[in-house]
Amino acid sequence: MTIVFFTSLFATKAIEYNYKKRELVIFGLSTGLATIIFMGIVVILFSLIKGTVPIMLIQILN
Repeated sequence: MTIVFFTSLFATKAIEYNYKKRELVIFGLSTGLATIIFMGIVVILFSLIKGTVPIMLIQILN
């Protein structure tokens, strides 16, 4: 599903904004880096708060 999403995203940008190959490469790298940075921040945040979440709440959410 992710491949379909990103393929349609790149196709839309290429058609709508008339992006050239170089601009699509920059857009793709930016998208990938944003994902890595966001996921890294989430991991750090959750590792900091994991001690404050009660076990009962985790079991309920599971």
